[in-house]
Amino acid sequence: MTDNTKTFSFIGGPGTPGTDQDQPGPTGQNGGQGNSGASTRDKNGNYTCSTQPTQGGPGINGGTGLNGGDAGPGLDSAPASISLGLITGIVTIETGGGNGGTGGKGGQGGRGGDGGPPGNNPDGCTNATTGPAGMGGKGGTGGKGGNGGNAATVMITGQLQIGAAIVFNNNHGALGGGGGAGGAGLPGTGTGGGGDLGGGNGGPKGDKNGTPGQVVFNNKPVPPGGS
Repeated sequence: MTDNTKTFSFIGGPGTPGTDQDQPGPTGQNGGQGNSGASTRDKNGNYTCSTQPTQGGPGINGGTGLNGGDAGPGLDSAPASISLGLITGIVTIETGGGNGGTGGKGGQGGRGGDGGPPGNNPDGCTNATTGPAGMGGKGGTGGKGGNGGNAATVMITGQLQIGAAIVFNNNHGALGGGGGAGGAGLPGTGTGGGGDLGGGNGGPKGDKNGTPGQVVFNNKPVPPGGS
């Protein structure tokens, strides 16, 4: 005999979340050294610059961060059969697949390369500067969310007493959300340049929710909401 208020749940487990990317994108190469200057010395020991040294080469921009991992789908609920005997109260049946997992976060963009050193500065010439810094790389894209799991059919046998009822909450697994965007990489060091290429994009959500299930009492489908 099943009396008073009782709830039976047949819900699938959640999907596995996507893996967050912990490693940043590749670091940009450092700029090359500038061209050396040249000077001449006269008989009095005075230097005259004939070729000024040049600024160091620019640092290369950091690489794009890696994408977050895709999430797994919600698990389907398993079919079930239960015998309740004489039912004297309210019996609630909850069915549903598991929710899809959330996508993993994208990785940070790579660090920009440093500006290259200036060319060698001989006596009589003017020091050049280091090269401009490379920009921090663009952040990675978040992983895709998982699909919702499907609900199964629950078969019930029993006898309803007057005033008793079977309540059917027909759920389904919801699709998972996309992973967060990766942050922009750090710029390199140098004279001028720098900045970054911006953060990544959020990941796409799952494609679809799971399908709803069904409760059958004594070979008759129970509509959502109650017998």
